[in-house]
Amino acid sequence: MGLFNSKMKIQSFEKDSTKYFTIVYPRKFLEYVPSGARILSNISREHNVIIHVDTSLCFYNQKDIYKKINAFRNTLSATGIPFEYRTFEGEDPNKSILSLFIQTKKKTRTFEIMTFPLKKGEAYPDLIQQLMVIGCQVFVPVDQKNYSELVPQVFSGGFKEDEHMYSTFKCILYMNDLVSQAVARTRLLVKEDIEKMVF
Repeated sequence: MGLFNSKMKIQSFEKDSTKYFTIVYPRKFLEYVPSGARILSNISREHNVIIHVDTSLCFYNQKDIYKKINAFRNTLSATGIPFEYRTFEGEDPNKSILSLFIQTKKKTRTFEIMTFPLKKGEAYPDLIQQLMVIGCQVFVPVDQKNYSELVPQVFSGGFKEDEHMYSTFKCILYMNDLVSQAVARTRLLVKEDIEKMVF
């Protein structure tokens, strides 16, 4: 492959009994190849998953994310997949340099949260492509039969205890093509399991 091309690779480390696997996207002519849609498609081919979108974790200003999240919500609605949705007010993470030196009024903005189940084997290429531009968390439940019952808990942030969360889900991934990588957290899987899941 050489300097200009590379394959997808996985780097790992462990902290506080939790294993972290960074899935680094491949490069072609020094540019990273967006690979989130392929990874998520591979995962959902074999597993029922829960998708959680939180725009407070996105890398866009409010105007840009508003357009992208609206388009995504319309695409999601058109699929007929049931989803939970809410908004909340929070501090704008895009602070000006001036605010570092002068006490200014805190800016707030509206963030949106959406959570929905994605059934094993069902393909939604347009939905998944839009999702990778926005960024999302992917929860892979241990109990594959009753996975959709976990949607309200994920939506409301109901997993406060790590032990509860990591025993309920095989792994939790954060995926976003803008950062050219995905990160999986788990206490149940090893590197070989992650490789089988994403490749």
